[in-house]
Amino acid sequence: MQFKDVIDKRRSIRAFTDKKVEDAQIMELLAMAHKAPSGGNLCPWEFIIIRDQERIKAITENTFASSNPKLTQAWIATAPVIVVVCGLPGKITERYGNVMKDVRELMLQDIGAVVENFLLGAVDMGLASCWVVGFHKEPLKKLLALPEGVEPTVVLPLGYGANEGVLRPRPELAAIVHRELYGSSSSGS
Repeated sequence: MQFKDVIDKRRSIRAFTDKKVEDAQIMELLAMAHKAPSGGNLCPWEFIIIRDQERIKAITENTFASSNPKLTQAWIATAPVIVVVCGLPGKITERYGNVMKDVRELMLQDIGAVVENFLLGAVDMGLASCWVVGFHKEPLKKLLALPEGVEPTVVLPLGYGANEGVLRPRPELAAIVHRELYGSSSSGS
């Protein structure tokens, strides 16, 4: 598949078949994710692979889908695998000390690149996923036995999609591109 086709085909898939995802596939996908760029090459991330259906159910019960914290993202429980991307802000603090004012922001930018590699890699491998950040952080930390200094940042359900997903509308590119200064027209050469 051409890279542009991978990007065009990527969707947030919220329903999965029960077809098994092989360990080798997961590790190949995580290797792709791990090759993401990182500020200062600090790589402030680690991954937890979860297959246990009871743990997946517990993770699902700690998600939220809207401003109503009791409304979970129940569809996550249909995934045969969940990968939780954990952030390690201490890696940034070790390097930059107090100079970096918003350590968490840099960590999340790096993890955003990791997640994009993961999502595009999944499409290229014929798998499906969805970027999930609507979860209750403290209960998830406890559920995953995360030590101090390690925080859950993204939950990635993974499997074979039960559908193709929906292409959601985006603003017209011309409406969000500016030239030289914010607010200037994107038209012209």
